[in-house]
Amino acid sequence: LEQGRTPRVSEAVLGAVARVLRLDDVERAHLVRLAHPPGRRQQPSPQRAGEGAKRLLDLLHEAPGCVVGRAGRLLAVNPLAESLLGLQDLAPGMRNVVRHTFLHPPSRSLYADWHAVAEETAAYLRLEAGRAPHDQELQALVQEMLLKSSDFARLWGQQVLRERIRGAKRMVHPLVGELDLDYEAAPLAGAE
Repeated sequence: LEQGRTPRVSEAVLGAVARVLRLDDVERAHLVRLAHPPGRRQQPSPQRAGEGAKRLLDLLHEAPGCVVGRAGRLLAVNPLAESLLGLQDLAPGMRNVVRHTFLHPPSRSLYADWHAVAEETAAYLRLEAGRAPHDQELQALVQEMLLKSSDFARLWGQQVLRERIRGAKRMVHPLVGELDLDYEAAPLAGAE
């Protein structure tokens, strides 16, 4: 199913597979997308942070905030998030949550539980790859990460899926110290 080599599979068969594998709702939806991919092999349109999202970020003075695109690219970041994540001196290509997590060495000490953050990041990227199987930027990012990060390759190989809706992260900022931060994620308006 994952490689797209099967003919159309009935909903009854998919339901049985989902029950046998004890899939949760996110995993079940992923299975259906794999079995019934869109007919067109169309490259999704590039994502951008809208003016409304940018204005909202500008209004957040007491909380870090960012808009993250399908392939983990940081589309917009407020100053507090910029400082918290240490993005000021990063090359534009590194302004990506996946690269930042796996390829930016300071992130390993920034996140108190780096392994949990890494697992969540890889699982969410796998979910996004299933949602946008023809997104060349996303596919290129996965290939890059498989080559450059053995941690990513190990986690990607586990084939875990996770929706990033809300949660908490413990961070250890070099200037501020320990921070316990809750986060909420919302879909990007107009995203596929």
